[in-house]
Amino acid sequence: MIDHEDAYRDDQMPMGRGLIIGVLMGAVMWAVIIGGFLYLVN
Repeated sequence: MIDHEDAYRDDQMPMGRGLIIGVLMGAVMWAVIIGGFLYLVN
């Protein structure tokens, strides 16, 4: 348990960066999907 908690504490920063990157990628994907939809509608 202690080792797992230490590993989790050590991996917080990389996981945070990965989460931020994931959110940015998701936002870009949504922008492309919405932009393409609006382009097709117009």
